[in-house]
Amino acid sequence: MKLDNLPSLRLVYALVHTPAVLGHIFTVNCKPLTIQRADPILFPGVVSPHVHTVVGGTAFALTETNEEAKAANATTCDKTLDNSNYWQPQLYHQRFDGKFELVEMQGIMAFPSIGDYNTGVCPPSHPKAILSVFLEFFYDTAAVKNFNRLVWSMGDPTGYGLHGDFINGWTDQQALERAMDTCTGSLGVNDPRCSLNVGPNGPGQPSLQSPQIEPPNEDVGLRGPLDRLPGDNPVTGLDLVTYSLTSKIPPFTALSYVWGDPADRVTSCWSGGKTVSMTRNLSAILQCLTSSMIPGSEPFLLWIDALCINQADLKERAEQVKLMNQIYSRANPVLVFLSTTSAPFEVGLNFLRQAAAHPDWHYEPSMQPHLTLSSGLDAHSETLRNSVIAIFAAPWWTRVWTVQEFVLSGRVVFRCGDEEMDEATLLAAFESLKTHESSCCWAARREANGDSKGYLDLPSVANGGLSLYQATMRFDQLHVMRNAQAFDARSLLGALATFRTRQCVDARDHIFGMLGLDLGSESRELKARLKVDYTVSPKELFADVACSMIHSSGCLDVLSHVCQYASTRGQLSGLPSWVADWTATVDETFHHYYSERTRRIALSNASMDLEAEWQRLSDGRLSTKAIIIGYIKTVVSGYQTSNTSLFGEKRIETWIEVFTSRCNWDSDCQHLLHNGPAHPKDEGKPPISEFSEMITAGHALVGWQNDPGRQLRAFKDWRDWLAHQDPEALPEDTRQNARNFDDLVKLLGKEMSLF
Repeated sequence: MKLDNLPSLRLVYALVHTPAVLGHIFTVNCKPLTIQRADPILFPGVVSPHVHTVVGGTAFALTETNEEAKAANATTCDKTLDNSNYWQPQLYHQRFDGKFELVEMQGIMAFPSIGDYNTGVCPPSHPKAILSVFLEFFYDTAAVKNFNRLVWSMGDPTGYGLHGDFINGWTDQQALERAMDTCTGSLGVNDPRCSLNVGPNGPGQPSLQSPQIEPPNEDVGLRGPLDRLPGDNPVTGLDLVTYSLTSKIPPFTALSYVWGDPADRVTSCWSGGKTVSMTRNLSAILQCLTSSMIPGSEPFLLWIDALCINQADLKERAEQVKLMNQIYSRANPVLVFLSTTSAPFEVGLNFLRQAAAHPDWHYEPSMQPHLTLSSGLDAHSETLRNSVIAIFAAPWWTRVWTVQEFVLSGRVVFRCGDEEMDEATLLAAFESLKTHESSCCWAARREANGDSKGYLDLPSVANGGLSLYQATMRFDQLHVMRNAQAFDARSLLGALATFRTRQCVDARDHIFGMLGLDLGSESRELKARLKVDYTVSPKELFADVACSMIHSSGCLDVLSHVCQYASTRGQLSGLPSWVADWTATVDETFHHYYSERTRRIALSNASMDLEAEWQRLSDGRLSTKAIIIGYIKTVVSGYQTSNTSLFGEKRIETWIEVFTSRCNWDSDCQHLLHNGPAHPKDEGKPPISEFSEMITAGHALVGWQNDPGRQLRAFKDWRDWLAHQDPEALPEDTRQNARNFDDLVKLLGKEMSLF
C-alpha cells in the first residue's frame, strides 16, 4: 500500500571510535515505504507478531535477503545507492475510548548494539571501530488530539520496548566504504570531497515509493482508529524480572485466573522486543489491567504462573508447584480475575456492596428497610439475581488450582473488567444473605410452582442453570478451607471431597493442587509419601493417594468417595474398585448432599479407635478385615429423582413396606410396635417416628433438638406436601418444615438405595 503524510526518517552513519569521531557523520534521509506486520530477520516468511514502520528499498517483503535488497527497483532514501531497509515498531495513540490510532513522534536507535555509546570508546574486547547507524524518526506530535497515552505496536506503553533492525542493501559496498572515508568530516555529506556527491549516483531527494510486493492484507490503522492493535497484542508493557524467594522481595501481586483454551494463543512482547506466547484469555487480562492504569503511574510487579513457569519442563513445573505456598502467601494482594468485562456483573456487585454496607436491611421488598438499587431493582428481580449468580458462575470458581491460590493468600481482590471487590466485602454480603435467608426474609426462599425448592434454589437459565445457593456455596467452600482449623476440615480427603466439582487440564493436578494447603497433622506424612511428580500416571497416583490416606488416618473413609452414582461423570478407566477417581465429577446440587453425607459418616466414628487392617496386594487389589452384620433381603430406590408429587408419595409407601417387612422377620425390632401408628395409613405398622428417623439416619436440625416432637411434625408436613394437590395452598410453616425435612432425606437417600 502507498503511504503519504507520514513522518520521514533520517539515518546517520558514523564510525564509533572516540568521542571526537562521533561528530564525523553523514546522513541518509528517507520517506516511509510501508507499515505492515513484517520482520524478514526474526520472522522470515511469516507475518510478524506486531507492526513495523519500514523505509528504504522497495524490495522489502516477508522474506528478504541482502542480495534481494540490493536489487530493489527504487528506494525512498535520498542516497540512491542505499536500497537498505530500516524498520522499528509502529507507534500508536491509545485514546480514552480504548481505540488505537497511528501517532507521530520521534524515536532513535543505534546499530549495532555493542560498544560504549556514552563515551564512544571501543572496549578492549572489541578494539576495532565498526560502522554504527543512528535512526531518527520525526513525528508531528501536535497532531495528537485529546492525548491519553502512546503505545508501541507490540503493546508496550512504557517506551522501553523500542527496538529496530535493518538489512544492508547498499548496491555498492565499496562506495559505502569510500563514503565513510570522505563523508564523515566536520562538514559531513556537504564536504565537496564526499564521494556521495559525485557521479550519477549522487544524492537525490527522498521520495514516496510503493513496495514491489504487496504487504499482508490487514488494516494497520491507515483507514482510521482500530479497536485492537494489529496482531491482537495486549497493551502490557511487560518486562521480565527475577527475584529469589530467599531474599527480600518488593511488594507484588499474584494473578489468579483461568488460562482459557491452551491451544488458543497469541504472541506478545517483553520490553526490548522479545516475544512471549500466552493464551488469548491471559492476553485479554493483561490488556484490561494496563488499559485501566493511569498514564504516568508507576509499574507494578505481577507474578503470573504461565509466564513465570516453564510449563513444558515437567521437572521445573514440579519444583515450582512446591513453591506455590510461598508465592501466594507473600503476594499482596492475590488478584482474582473473574472476567475482562464489567457489564454482566455491575448490577450484582452493586447489590452485594449494598448488602455488605447495610447488614440490617432486608431482602424482602415488603419489609422495611430493604435493599434496592438506584435503578429500582430489588431481590425479586430476575435481572439482579442473574447478575449476582454470574459473579460466581465465572470459570475461575470451577478450577482446581484457584483453590490454593485463594486459600494461601493473605488478601484477595476480585475483579470483573474495571470493577473490583475485596474479599471482606464479599464475605460481609454473604453473611448478610445467610442471616436474612434463615431468619426473616421469606423472599429469599419463597417457593415456586409448589416445589420445595426456594428462591435460593431457582436455576438461572442465563448462567447454565446455576442457582443462587450453588453460587454462594462456591465462595463458602473456599472460606471454610481458608479457616480449615476452625471448621475441622484440615485433611487431604476433606479438600478433595469439597472441591470435587472443580476441573483441571492435567488429572494429576486434582492431587497436586491440594498438597500446598494446610492439611493439619497429616500434612508432613502425606507430603513425604506423595511427591509432586508429573512422570507418574494419574491411575498410579490416585492409587497411591488412597493408600497414603488409609495409612495416615488408620480408617477406610476414602472408600466412601468411590462414586458409583448415576450422575457421576468419570474420565479414567481401569481404576481398581477401591480407588476413588478424582476426575469423576457430580453436579453441584448432588455434590452438596454427597459432601454432607460423607462428612457425617466420618463424624459418626463407627470404628471408634480401631485402626483398619488392610494390605495392598501385588495384583492391585486391597485386602481388609470385614465383619458380617447382616444380609441384604430387599433393595429399593432411594430419594426420588422426579419432582412429581404422586411419584414421591408412592416411593414413601414402598420405603414403609420395606421397613415393615424388616420387623416381620426380625424379632429384635418387635419392640418398635409398642407406641402404635402416628398416621391413619400406618395401622399395624411400626411407629412412624422410627421410620422418620431411619430415612434421615437419625439426623435432626439444631433447632429441633429441644423439641422432641418437632422432627415427627416435620415428617408429617413433608409427607402431606408430597401428596397435596396444591402445595402452594399449604401454610408457610408447613412448607418450611417440608423443605428442611426434605434436605435431611436427601442427605441419606439421594442417588442411593435402601435395603
